[in-house]
This record gives sequence, structure tokens and C-alpha cells, in this order.
Amino acid sequence: MKFPHDYPYSPPTVRFKTKVWHPNIYESGDICISILHPPVDDPQSVRTVLLSVISLLNEPNTSSPANVDASVMYRRWRDSKGQDKEYETVIRKQVAGSREEAERDGVVIPLTLEDYCVR
Repeated sequence: MKFPHDYPYSPPTVRFKTKVWHPNIYESGDICISILHPPVDDPQSVRTVLLSVISLLNEPNTSSPANVDASVMYRRWRDSKGQDKEYETVIRKQVAGSREEAERDGVVIPLTLEDYCVR
């Protein structure tokens, strides 16, 4: 996230540095989500922006895709109730690549729900 000098009256810039195959992520890594585009009628907190991005990642907006090919592939997967495996295969490869990159950087990626939970 990059914040402009007049934040929160101008939205931050949010960009993925690694490649993300998603209907609402441009090839550049920029996110296609309305709250990140001016004009800003209602300033957003960092928390709100991050929650909006997480929500979009979980529930893509296929009516306004940034990546048409990913959107078509996602809709086929969703409409087939997971029977069409092409989208899932691409995502699994991407997750594995991200995990390998993180491990090279010394980042430990939790693999189970228990690993994510704070005790």
C-alpha cells in the first residue's frame, strides 16, 4: 500500500508485487475496486481498505473484471461447482510459487488452521 500526501481524502494505491491470477487484479498487480479510485466521497481507513480487498479476493466481481480471462475461467469453475479444474489448477500453482518465494525469503507460511490461530 502506498499512501498519498492527502490521505484519507485521496485513496491509497494497492498493488500486488507478485503475479495474481484473479478476475479483479490487473496484469500490473493493481486492484480493480471502486474504493481505490477517486473521487473519494467517504474516506476509508486502512482496515476498511484491507477488508475490502480480502472480500474481493474471496468473492470476485465478475461483472467488472480487470482480467477477463481469469473472470471467464473463474465463472466456469464456480458454475460447475468446482468440477471444471482449470481455474483451481492455476491458483494452486500460483499459491505453491508464492509459498516457495516466501520460504526463500525466510517467511514461514502456516499450512493448517491451527497454525494460523493464536494461542
